[in-house]
Amino acid sequence: AADDYTFEYKTADKDANLVSSYYKIDLNAPIVNFSTNKIDEHISWEEVSEAGNNTVEVNLHGSNGGVETKYYKYTYTPKNYTQVTTRVSDITSEKVNNVYFDNVAGAVVGGALYNSSDKSNVDINADFIYNHTLNDTGSKGAAIYNNNKLGNINGNFINNYISGKYVKNGDGAVVYNEGGGVIGNITGNFIENRVEATTGHAQGGVVYNYNSKVGDIEGNFVGNYTTGTQSYGGAIFN
Repeated sequence: AADDYTFEYKTADKDANLVSSYYKIDLNAPIVNFSTNKIDEHISWEEVSEAGNNTVEVNLHGSNGGVETKYYKYTYTPKNYTQVTTRVSDITSEKVNNVYFDNVAGAVVGGALYNSSDKSNVDINADFIYNHTLNDTGSKGAAIYNNNKLGNINGNFINNYISGKYVKNGDGAVVYNEGGGVIGNITGNFIENRVEATTGHAQGGVVYNYNSKVGDIEGNFVGNYTTGTQSYGGAIFN
């Protein structure tokens, strides 16, 4: 039966009658690290009474046709990760494991990480928080840019963005992969990453992949989006 936390989905039966199915939704479930398959201690959620910073809005459609809005605030805790505040372009395993890139704005292309070399033997296990590209007409990869080879990428990706007065076009708030680039699997929690263009296109709120290869992409996608005159792929553009 329906209650405040149940989602109702209606489908037509063979006689064109609407039949309701009910699904229980756990809105405050722990976040899982997809690499270890364990609870991720870096992110916690709590229900709050109103919208605000670091808050996600959830609209529930009840059985009576009404909509109930709930707000959940997320908090990021670095735990034992080391903070990085400068852009990295010479990627090594030591520089991209057990670290979190925090509010890095290093370039128009690749805000936190830039790779143009064969780093297929390097896996990235790091978190990316509030990273962004410099405000320019064509920004790519607020967190990570790649046009060569990278191993697997795993982490929490929160509030990385391409946005600003001079951003005519923007692509890939978390990962931008082009030029025949090859990336292994991408896993993680992707929360409120965004591309906001002023007059041009906005593509790939999380991942933008152009004429390149990416392995499996798996994770939780919450509140990612693109806005622009031409807006495509709130989560993934391929």
